Amino acid sequence: MGEAIITRRGGGALYYTNTFSQGFGHNSINASFDCPFKPTMLVGEVWLFYVFSPYSYLQQYRQFRCIDNNLLAIYFGQIDKMLISQQGGGTPVIDANTDGYSRTGNSFVSYNSGTGKITINFSTSRSIVTEPSDGCRGVTYCKVWAYKFR
Repeated sequence: MGEAIITRRGGGALYYTNTFSQGFGHNSINASFDCPFKPTMLVGEVWLFYVFSPYSYLQQYRQFRCIDNNLLAIYFGQIDKMLISQQGGGTPVIDANTDGYSRTGNSFVSYNSGTGKITINFSTSRSIVTEPSDGCRGVTYCKVWAYKFR
């Protein structure tokens, strides 16, 4: 588990972030984080690590979730489950068939108001390879950001 960071921004806004990492060879990543406040918005990110000799790169999936629709509902309601994916430094690509996540489909980041926990639960059906093979080495990292706006 990474180190939690909690800061108070101007105007009473709160910000929290935390990370979790694991080694190669996993088709999924599951982590829970104790959030010290009920967020307005969450952002979750997961990394899939690839090797294509002699290069390696990350494919990053980032998902935005609206938790509190009472604040600026018109804006925040539009971003719930919005998803971006960045391969290496290229064009964002969403692969909903392989990973099961899309802009309006499944979510991998969530908040439970009963427990106060943010959860990342991401899995992929990609084939995981080991050295010396080229390809996906697995889901290795996740990060959460939580924001509370007045």
